[in-house]
Amino acid sequence: MANPEHLEILMQGVKVWNQWREQNNDTEPDLSSVNLSGVALSYANFSDTNLSNANLHGANLAFAILSYANLKQANLHGACLIYAKLNDADLFKADIVAADLSYANLCAAEFQDADLHHSNLSFSQVLDAGFNRAIITGACIESWQIGHTTDLDDIECKYIFRKWNIEKDQFESRLPVAPNNNFAPGEFTQRFQIIESALETIDITFTEGIDWKAFFQSFMELRAKYQDDDITIQGINCNRQVFVISLGASVEADRAAIEASAKELYERNIKQLERQVENYAKLVEAEKVEKSTLVEIVKTMAESQGSKYDLRGSKFGGGFAAEGGYQEGGQFNDYSIQISVNIDEITKLIQSLKAAIKTFPKEQQADIEIEIEELQADLADEQKRDPKRLGKRIRSLWLAACAIAVGIAGVTDFSNNVLELSEKLNVPIPVELIQQNPHILFGG
Repeated sequence: MANPEHLEILMQGVKVWNQWREQNNDTEPDLSSVNLSGVALSYANFSDTNLSNANLHGANLAFAILSYANLKQANLHGACLIYAKLNDADLFKADIVAADLSYANLCAAEFQDADLHHSNLSFSQVLDAGFNRAIITGACIESWQIGHTTDLDDIECKYIFRKWNIEKDQFESRLPVAPNNNFAPGEFTQRFQIIESALETIDITFTEGIDWKAFFQSFMELRAKYQDDDITIQGINCNRQVFVISLGASVEADRAAIEASAKELYERNIKQLERQVENYAKLVEAEKVEKSTLVEIVKTMAESQGSKYDLRGSKFGGGFAAEGGYQEGGQFNDYSIQISVNIDEITKLIQSLKAAIKTFPKEQQADIEIEIEELQADLADEQKRDPKRLGKRIRSLWLAACAIAVGIAGVTDFSNNVLELSEKLNVPIPVELIQQNPHILFGG
């Protein structure tokens, strides 16, 4: 139980308490099991104080000094500990649910088996802190200062928040993102435990967004160039359009040279991709002119011969004229003729799309299959066979490819087939859409 004399001094106010602590700095106060629920204790000096089993529910401990304090099984539920000093404090099995520990010094503090459900750990210092078997589900860890000596073994965490909206006083940016998803056992530790090799990273900053195709190509070239330096990706951080990619390397590595090479390789690959996109735009324009010329030739022939020629079923460039390509009075649907010229190749491309999506995640296959079936239905229906409608279908397929993670085996084949199909249907995908995700055309 608490020392009655010590409790009486504290009840006279923080100022009196702190003065007494200064005059009796060799004394280790005993406030164990006291009830200080909701009490204003900001700036109080509780260093080396025994507060085990104390009830500090909702107490204001902002800026308080709790260094080396014994807080075993203390109730800190909803307490305010902003900027508090809890370094080397013992919080074994403490109830710290929904407590505000933002900006607090928690270095070397012991949180073994403590419950920190929905606590605010934003900007706190947790170097050397021990969270073995602690519960931090729903906590906010924005910019907490973690180190390789922070113990996250056997931590219980279903989800966390990465942002603290100070104005609204609410947590944001849940991880995992989906509200019904949770971390698998041990996943939080795997994601956030910092290892020794991560302490000295090479940080590459991209201030205007990042082209992932160019980056990964550059990264592979960088690894090949410095193959003895064991270059790895240690972390990727993003704040709006600013990306910071942290690279790890061996102790002996020339970090300055690696940083310079990484930037140089990235810029070179960016320019190469830009040239590829520019060449594609020129190719689309050239094929558009070529097809337009062919349509005009066929149309002129039909008009000059009157109704002498019925071209339904005739072949153009290896394809068959689509049903409905001929209309009464000898007039042709120009766009139907364009489709008929390439109908065999269009059919093959659609079959290739169907084959490619079999490698996609199952949850995405069904939606893309529906898009392909609707495209086929539009091609088969004369009234729906128009460039605006088909162009919309093609763009939907392209965006579906962009939404699939890089590395899925069939994405590159699928996107290239969509691109070729857009050319055969004469409904080019806008160049700006390609520039946003050029990597899906070239693999990576």
